[in-house]
Amino acid sequence: MKRRLFILLLAMILGVQGMGGFTVNATDIPEDCETIEFDKRYWAEPGETYWYKFEAPAPKCVFTDMQIDPVGDYFYGWDVTSHRYYDENGNELGTISSTNDPDVSEWTEFEAGKTYYIKVTALSEGTFYTLSPVREKEPAADTENEGYKGKKSLELTEENVDKFFPGNTNTKWDVYTVTDSFTVGAENEIVSTDYFVLPYKVCFDDSSLVVNKRPTTYSSIDYTAQTSWDVLSSFEKKPYAAKENIAEGEYVQAANHYAYVMDGEAAAAVRSYKVYVPAGKRIELAEDGYFYPLSINERFTDVSASAWYTEAISWAAENKIMNGMGEDKFSPATPLTRAQFVMILANIEGADLSVYKDVQSFSDVPKGRWYSAAVEWAKDKGVTSGVSDDRFAPNDPVTRQQLARFLCTYAELRNIEMPAGADLSSFKDENQIADWAKDSMSVAVASGLVTGMTETTLAPRKEATRAQISLIIKRFYEGYLRAVTPSVEMGNYLLEGGSCGYSFYDELITLSGKDNPHVLYIGMSCTDPTEGWGAIKSEMCTWRGCTTDILLLEDLPTDTARQKIEAADIIYVTGGNSRMLLERLRRYGTDALIRKAAAEGTVMSGSSAGAICFGAYGTSGIRDDRFENIYGTGCVDVIVCPHGNEAKRVEEMKRLILKDATLVGVAIDFACLEISGGSYRIYTEEGYHKPGVAVKFRNVDGVVVAEDINSMEWRPLDELYN
Repeated sequence: MKRRLFILLLAMILGVQGMGGFTVNATDIPEDCETIEFDKRYWAEPGETYWYKFEAPAPKCVFTDMQIDPVGDYFYGWDVTSHRYYDENGNELGTISSTNDPDVSEWTEFEAGKTYYIKVTALSEGTFYTLSPVREKEPAADTENEGYKGKKSLELTEENVDKFFPGNTNTKWDVYTVTDSFTVGAENEIVSTDYFVLPYKVCFDDSSLVVNKRPTTYSSIDYTAQTSWDVLSSFEKKPYAAKENIAEGEYVQAANHYAYVMDGEAAAAVRSYKVYVPAGKRIELAEDGYFYPLSINERFTDVSASAWYTEAISWAAENKIMNGMGEDKFSPATPLTRAQFVMILANIEGADLSVYKDVQSFSDVPKGRWYSAAVEWAKDKGVTSGVSDDRFAPNDPVTRQQLARFLCTYAELRNIEMPAGADLSSFKDENQIADWAKDSMSVAVASGLVTGMTETTLAPRKEATRAQISLIIKRFYEGYLRAVTPSVEMGNYLLEGGSCGYSFYDELITLSGKDNPHVLYIGMSCTDPTEGWGAIKSEMCTWRGCTTDILLLEDLPTDTARQKIEAADIIYVTGGNSRMLLERLRRYGTDALIRKAAAEGTVMSGSSAGAICFGAYGTSGIRDDRFENIYGTGCVDVIVCPHGNEAKRVEEMKRLILKDATLVGVAIDFACLEISGGSYRIYTEEGYHKPGVAVKFRNVDGVVVAEDINSMEWRPLDELYN
């Protein structure tokens, strides 16, 4: 009730008007107005004024400085400070409602298809804002799939796309397009839901609805995810019998569609949207209209579900390390070529092969072949020197002794410590190993990567099949590479939930592994980004001998931002306004530069808003003891909840966990969440005058469960995420 009264009073004060309201003297509208995107978050810098235009997508819109949030049957936000909207002649028409609840405020009426203009003026704290069409009720769950059976189609349209979605640390996706044909009735609003029963997250984007061969005015798509056991129990229609028993760990994701149709009569319609699946994963549309993982034997018709190599091939394909040999063939018994093997190593490395496209070092590796750049990368890095000075023999089958040599030279490139070589005298064909391969074969046997063909034979010159290689590469990756493979989740972080003492800065230096590291200060959460830099220079330079630099607003749209981020050993992000911080970083793609630096080992640190910055989400304070879950840069796959002693803040974090059961939240105060080398702990200064707080929250069958994780002992990072 207090919330409704507040919005009602605010609406009365600001004079919220509909189309029949007053007008004032015409205003000159800039000719180069940007078109505002619906349901997109925007940030206005303090004191700045912005103009936008839009074509009304529906008779009603809401304009808010919060992400539109469903409460009961209606959607609420918070009024944007100092904004007006105008007609095409510059006549002021009033302000746009921030809620679509008719009991609180009259809805702002628009003429569908007509162009309007918005003026946003930010005060001293800046303004965050979103324009959304009114939805008179939350899209209902569609347990009968709207009778669309047999009318949907699913097609893989793009691979290995780099795209960041809020709340996801993964940024590499394969893209499917779902197309759905049906007949639309006379209702102007259309809602529907598609269900995805998968053991991993997918994302949705680019929803469109075409009626009578022309696009509708507005179409959108959003996402929910819950555990299978919770969601399926409420469905009237279960997945068909062959898929009935959903494995533990899988969950249902719902793609909720909303569209406004202006035709107002029955017509042929086609809806389409994109599904972003983690790169290498495959999905299928089943007979019941649900979407499921595509099993490896369905993906490759020549891979049996029970073969000894099936798991390894599935792993290699899903991680985009090995591809099939055709549309639906893997060819497990076919020998692997030398060209294919160096491509596998390049895939594991995530190598940028574009820099080698115009290089030719071997006479038998012409430029422009699918493997040419991978061969040049391998030569440049010392992984191979070819079979002679000017030949690589790309199409020759790779032998067992050659693959051992390849693996050992690659391990040297990655500074991986392999075990001491094994005694091979028990193998009667030891003398068949070439001199250049003896050390490598000895190490490969000692590490378990290569085993004997029999108890007494190694067959070093025998060709290795694609199935054998998939198993060897899986052993190599899981046994030696996984712990050192660059990834955002395996980076180095010190995220402070509230002051934990002066040793914070000493621990940063320890994490960097350098005596005098270079620190980049990011103060984008303050109106003046230089505020607080003096204190950091005092702590890190005067007292600890480091060097520092600062990221400025004028750096963001230039290459200077990249140069400063790449030069840093430690990036420190200060506390303050989380919204301001993250919107500034996203505007020019600086958040992507930060993720890249994190993946390459730069120490990432911050306090309060600075800690929120690195999470998939963070729980942030906004006005009058209210909180929201704002998405971060996606470096650490948790909801970061600083100042975890604040009960209302924790409750807001728990609300998001109930909505998306895949998320884990960590509330911290007077302590740091420290992550390094695939492990984590809760760091606090010994003897500090306030006790540290660290609690993990997760969704267990629809109930949020808390677990005290306040310990200085290092634990596997998987334990935090699971």
